Amino acid sequence: MAKNSVPIYRDGSVVATVTGLKNKSANVKTGDQLQLSVLVEKIDPVSAMKSGADRANCGDCKRSSKANGGDGSCYVTTCQMPLAVYRSTVDMPTVSDPQLPEKSIRLGAYGDPCKIPLATLRKVTDGRRYTGYTHGWSDCDKGYAEFCMASVDTPKERRMAKALGYRTFRVLPSADTPLEDGELTCLNTSHGTQCADCGLCNGMGSPTAKDIAIVGHGPIAPKGAK
Repeated sequence: MAKNSVPIYRDGSVVATVTGLKNKSANVKTGDQLQLSVLVEKIDPVSAMKSGADRANCGDCKRSSKANGGDGSCYVTTCQMPLAVYRSTVDMPTVSDPQLPEKSIRLGAYGDPCKIPLATLRKVTDGRRYTGYTHGWSDCDKGYAEFCMASVDTPKERRMAKALGYRTFRVLPSADTPLEDGELTCLNTSHGTQCADCGLCNGMGSPTAKDIAIVGHGPIAPKGAK
């Protein structure tokens, strides 16, 4: 029976896995995209968060675990999707050149795409649409700007990321926070468009592509928000 997941990269520190090869994604925001997760190698994601070992796959992201120096506000619940991916692939052999279904891919369902080589991202995005996000934009190779939006929280961070060549995905503290010039509200929020159909968060995008902004969700949602 065909597998739904395949590890595509390992380096002893992290393992990158693509899921959605067989089953459609149930994520109502993203729609049916392949999902690339970057997990700590040989440590399940729940234990990694408790110990701070998530620095290997999340870097110094401010939303990473408190044990890693973050505030623990990541919207991903590690005991759900990340743990299931880890358990299903921990002993599975790496396939560096997998045959993937013809659909778009989301880079960074959990973990930061900048923790795996650019060559790996080029391979899994070749000939397909993609979306991607990185909190590591300030110190990773600028080549990741081709694939990932810089995740930012403030106008100052946005300016810094843009100076490094990134388009940005800014998290707004409230629904009445004004957009800056060149920003567009996430179409999932404004029109219910799924990421699989939108595709605007595709790194560099076109020369005229706008930056994206969204009101915080999950643990960082404004008080009272659904």
